[in-house]
Amino acid sequence: MRLKQEINLQDFLHAVNQCGGEVILRFSQENELNIKSMLSKVVLATLYETRELFDDAEILCENKADEKILEKFTDV
Repeated sequence: MRLKQEINLQDFLHAVNQCGGEVILRFSQENELNIKSMLSKVVLATLYETRELFDDAEILCENKADEKILEKFTDV
């Protein structure tokens, strides 16, 4: 799932907290964040100002059910 260009970051992170499994934000094959982690949330909030990093970012959910929680933040 691809992250939408314009999201409310606070709402997105709140939705991530509701997910039962791990949620990964992958920027490239080598760069990804487990955004269930508090440290990764801080990093994500800092990086969010650099929008071009998110152009090709994709969200990977450990549990399929979590995709439903995050779908309003993604371009399907």
